[in-house]
Amino acid sequence: MNESDAVLVRELLARELGTVNHYVELLKNARTPALRAFLQKVISEEKDHIAEAATILGISTDKENQPSSSETLQTKAAGYPVTFDPFNRTLSVDSDQTLLASALNADIPIRHVCGGHGQCGTCRVETLSGSENLSEKTTAEVHLLGDLLNRGWRLACQTVPRGPATVKVPPVKDKA
Repeated sequence: MNESDAVLVRELLARELGTVNHYVELLKNARTPALRAFLQKVISEEKDHIAEAATILGISTDKENQPSSSETLQTKAAGYPVTFDPFNRTLSVDSDQTLLASALNADIPIRHVCGGHGQCGTCRVETLSGSENLSEKTTAEVHLLGDLLNRGWRLACQTVPRGPATVKVPPVKDKA
């Protein structure tokens, strides 16, 4: 495939991923079973488009055959691959999107009492790898995390990726 076609396919992948994220947001707000079913069908079809386009670029979407270089579908399309443990989910996170926003868009539960404004410290995640690929530590993180910051913890609402990373999300505990 020539480079101009590859650029077009990568642009298509980025748009398809954005479309899927948009439909997932709509699904979160849909209450009618018929509408929810319809949106799930549309999301599935969009994911099929992503897989087809990835195949054109020679990217495997089969987890068993993922490239060892971490060059995933998400990396080719847009953003940086961030893996959220213990969910074993890797998302493509743009460098202008926080880890919290990306996780919530993908239905990965992260507690965030203040709504993601860097005021409570409840959205903390532990960096397992790629800490050098995360944004600079913010004043809110220094204030709210203290020594935890030096042990690899970050506020998901304050942190954006600059490269691949893996973070561990603590379990969300119900209020007693």
